[in-house]
Amino acid sequence: DDTSCSVASSSSSSSSGTVNTHQLQTLIDALPYHDDEYDARKGEVQALIEAEMKAFPPERNYLAHLPSVPELAFADHPVLATEMQRLRESDGTARMQSVVRPLSLNPRDVAADAPPPHDASEVLWSQALRRRALALEHSALAEMNAQLLHKYATPKWKKHLAILEAEKTRVQGLADELRDAVQEVNKQRKDAQLKAGAKLSEDTRAWFELVRKNQQIEAACLVLEEEIAIARAAQAEAEEESRDAEMADA
Repeated sequence: DDTSCSVASSSSSSSSGTVNTHQLQTLIDALPYHDDEYDARKGEVQALIEAEMKAFPPERNYLAHLPSVPELAFADHPVLATEMQRLRESDGTARMQSVVRPLSLNPRDVAADAPPPHDASEVLWSQALRRRALALEHSALAEMNAQLLHKYATPKWKKHLAILEAEKTRVQGLADELRDAVQEVNKQRKDAQLKAGAKLSEDTRAWFELVRKNQQIEAACLVLEEEIAIARAAQAEAEEESRDAEMADA
């Protein structure tokens, strides 16, 4: 940009001890808002682009260079295999179902989970007791989570939504400011380029006028030079005739 160009030129010039004002100037070689001499060549440019695009090889399968997707069988993970099979058979929107039998506090389930009386051992009863303890702990945690959810979920989500709305408003304001800044820069660029274009057009007309006048002056000078040459030739001829006449009289 202009600032970086000026700073770079100033630093390079100050290091040498002299400042070159020509280096501090920015060369503007295009005025998109003013230049119109390229409009007549848009068709030619488009034809070149299309010809270049036709030279590209067709790549319909642009993923052919990538390795194929591996088949996920989950042979060592029956839970994942069952769930993947369910997803393949469903539309993918159903909730994930647990393949593990949930813990239940129903007396019938508790009785069914107890070891048989004729084969009761201390190990089996310890395992059954541990499962029931886990079921009780799970139930207590579920009830606690439900109470916490009922008490704090609504205010928490309201606060979270308020934070999101505030963040959305802040980001939207920044986006609006940036959009306005971009529009202002574009307006300034357009105004500067139109002014520069008008000045260039005026200077171009003046240049053509000066060239035309110079050509007229050159043509007039050629005519004058020819007339001077003719006059000098006539004068030389007259002087020659006068000398011949004087010699004849003598």
